[in-house]
Amino acid sequence: MAKRKIANVPKLDLRKFSPEALRKIESIKNVAVLIVADDEEALEAFGEIEVSNVATIRYIPRDREFKEMNGTFILTGNMVQKDTEYFLNGICIVCDLPKDLEISLSFNGILLIQKSSNVIITCANGLSFYDDFEADMIKIFSNTVTVSPDFVNEAKPGTYIIAGNSITVSNDVTADMLREKGIRFVAGNIISCGKHLVGYVENNSKVGNCIEIIKGKKS
Repeated sequence: MAKRKIANVPKLDLRKFSPEALRKIESIKNVAVLIVADDEEALEAFGEIEVSNVATIRYIPRDREFKEMNGTFILTGNMVQKDTEYFLNGICIVCDLPKDLEISLSFNGILLIQKSSNVIITCANGLSFYDDFEADMIKIFSNTVTVSPDFVNEAKPGTYIIAGNSITVSNDVTADMLREKGIRFVAGNIISCGKHLVGYVENNSKVGNCIEIIKGKKS
């Protein structure tokens, strides 16, 4: 009997497969998230499968829940469950978790975690960091944003400006404006700003690619 080939699926949870069923799989390819039971027999059988072009492999006990979340969201205490493994894809903010609650997660994208949160990162791809903040300090943009003087003036002190792709800071924004509000930046790709802002941005940002200097009136 020919073995089974599995391909082109976003998520594949193999924990429902017995070791005998796993041995009937010849190959797995083009899968975004692959979940394998974290036990000796399953791992031995899984080792016989040809695996290619799989973005993330997670080894999770059979009795543990797995929840995938995609997009842009803030993960708080009233959203999480005990004994659950989370896979976060996109821009995620973790905050306001109960002190006695520990969560495990893997992520792809941007992850900002409140310092008081008890989080175990099991697999990471992208930008992740801990900081002190409140949920209402976060301004998220899935793609791009331009930060103007009006934006800065209306922002709360300590605001995080987070963009999945790029942030452009207008040339009529000054370092004193940003410093007064304690603005912080996170961009998955590029932050663009005038030369007069480079020092501030370099010291108050996380960026996946680079900080780019744009031409302007200020020097």
